[in-house]
Amino acid sequence: MHGLPPRTAFDDRLILRAAALTAMTVALVVGVTALTDEGNVPWALRVSRSLPALPLAAAVGAGLTFRTARLRGEVRALAALGRSPRATGAFAAGGAGVVVAAVALAVLAVPAVDVSGFFPSAYAGEVLVPDGPAYRESTGRFRVEADGSLTYPASSPGPSANTAPPPGPAVPRGGRGAAALALLAAGVALAQLAARARWSPSDTGATALFLAASALLFHAAALGHVPAFTAAAPAMALLAWASLGYGRGDDLAEG
Repeated sequence: MHGLPPRTAFDDRLILRAAALTAMTVALVVGVTALTDEGNVPWALRVSRSLPALPLAAAVGAGLTFRTARLRGEVRALAALGRSPRATGAFAAGGAGVVVAAVALAVLAVPAVDVSGFFPSAYAGEVLVPDGPAYRESTGRFRVEADGSLTYPASSPGPSANTAPPPGPAVPRGGRGAAALALLAAGVALAQLAARARWSPSDTGATALFLAASALLFHAAALGHVPAFTAAAPAMALLAWASLGYGRGDDLAEG
């Protein structure tokens, strides 16, 4: 986002508005995830499962902020003074980017944040097999009764024993840093694209390619086929695409 004009009081309000809308969208996503998640899941894990949707929340926050300014005539008024609508949109993208950067920093610095959701694998957890009207775990550790309750055979150590949990989906080496980098790059990139006066077909193609490549590489990283940081490459490429667009100046007449 180079070549920006000096920041004004209006730009500060635009940044704050975009940051607030992005934070509200994140809270909404977390709330929906928490309400629809299975029971007995810690809140830290519920929040962590919402993290991959952060770039979309940034796009919503920046896009709504910019389009509200257009409807109010603020973008057109600034354009009459020589301010490109794309430059005005950059401030909206910056406000969303502040929220994205804060969350990405938390992902990187707080070990309690679970990033396994970024690296899906074929791990299926405990295998349940039919046992009359109920189901039992394949190793006989517990049963799921017809009413949904858990029972433990006499030979089972039970839920309170200090036994090692079954192996879960592992986060590859460097996975935390890769997840934080992908969140930051994708969030800022989608915010920039959403806060444009025009969304071109090439922008749609770049975004679709990013989504497909990210899903493929995060799966490949989870399986150990590629290094974890490779999964952040599509987000970095999309960020480069979105950022270079601010130098083209092809929307000076928009707004």
